[in-house]
Amino acid sequence: MRLRIAPFSRRQHETRLALSATAAPDYIPRSLNERPMIKAVPPATNPAAPIARRHLLRGVASLAALLPAACANTGAPALAPNDQATIAQIQSYLDSLRQFRARFTQSGSDGDAEGNIWLDRPGRLRVEYLAPRAKLLLANHGHLLLADQSTGATTTMPVSNTPLDILLADKIALSGAVTVASLQRFPSTLQITLVKTAAPTGGRLTLQFAAAPLGLIGVVILDSQGHTNTLQLTGLTPTATMDPTLFHYYPPAAPPG
Repeated sequence: MRLRIAPFSRRQHETRLALSATAAPDYIPRSLNERPMIKAVPPATNPAAPIARRHLLRGVASLAALLPAACANTGAPALAPNDQATIAQIQSYLDSLRQFRARFTQSGSDGDAEGNIWLDRPGRLRVEYLAPRAKLLLANHGHLLLADQSTGATTTMPVSNTPLDILLADKIALSGAVTVASLQRFPSTLQITLVKTAAPTGGRLTLQFAAAPLGLIGVVILDSQGHTNTLQLTGLTPTATMDPTLFHYYPPAAPPG
């Protein structure tokens, strides 16, 4: 036996359209021949939901209230007035030290080494390792290049990924983009540790100074992986000009034959 579904009469269709318009006011049929769109009915509201939502909002509000205190604990340490004066003196000295050359001895995660260093701000650095293995570290055009002079193997990375760009900036300011993490005084030396304000876990740059007269005598680099290397500087000499080719990389010539 076949079931036959009788078509709607015009009055039934008009009644159905009127009901659909009441249930879904955002739907307007284009003609009497068009069947109304079926809309999904939302599930019944959970009576406990408003209470749970209020608890969640209170929790978020409590967390937001705690955040300023937490951020304050991770900021720069409180500094005494004489510390502020010393930091200003260090900043003025570093900002005036635009070009220099020096000898260095290194100790730390990458082993002991010695060599020469040249700095030309903004942005250029040459660290030439002479012993025990000939290596070259160059900073230029925003990139660092480490080259093994015996094999020619190289590694590159942006200078901005390291704390070295604090020392290579055009204008050195120990505030704003740079945070003073600590300032330590010793009988004849000073030591200041700097981090990038926007990335305090991205590494630290510690600078060591002779106290009187103020002069840079050491650089300690802690990278984001926890590797630390200390360069003790001797014979630091400011210069008026510097050969730009010092900061270019020339691969070692291939042996003949």
